[in-house]
Amino acid sequence: MYRKFLVFVALALCFLTFSEIKAQSLLKNGEIPKDFSISFSRFVCKENCPDYELLIQANGTVEFGGRINTKVKGRRTSKITKEQIKRIILEFEKADFFALENSYASKKICPVLFQNMASVFISIKIDGREKAIPHDLGCLETAESNSKIFPQKLYHLGNRIDEIVKTKRWIGERK
Repeated sequence: MYRKFLVFVALALCFLTFSEIKAQSLLKNGEIPKDFSISFSRFVCKENCPDYELLIQANGTVEFGGRINTKVKGRRTSKITKEQIKRIILEFEKADFFALENSYASKKICPVLFQNMASVFISIKIDGREKAIPHDLGCLETAESNSKIFPQKLYHLGNRIDEIVKTKRWIGERK
């Protein structure tokens, strides 16, 4: 009985240690690392999806490039606050971005994959780490008509980047 208790305690300590490592913030002492940048793109689909790119830098500079189906065509530059950058970084943490697959654009990874859907590309560079993930939004959990995009946390990350940066001012309202 005592042995089972020790094994349980040892496993609990291992789990807590792993949780501590995973929970370490991408922010360094609450500050934004100087090498921080995000590249975020949405690509056109057969349903008139907006096609644009965003580049977000550590100093708050946001570069927008509207290509197709956007209210603004071409380049625009604006600024976001440190708090908005921190919120974006927290969204990457919430999505556990560095633990996700390197791509969600193939039948090998997607439970169901429909072609000709919108796609996004999300990449981050932060504190010497880099990761980029192409995500086909036709990557679904099931083949049912009400199926959710897979994985949901990556899909939500893209939407949160748009919300925090307020890209609607450049792309307009989606139809």
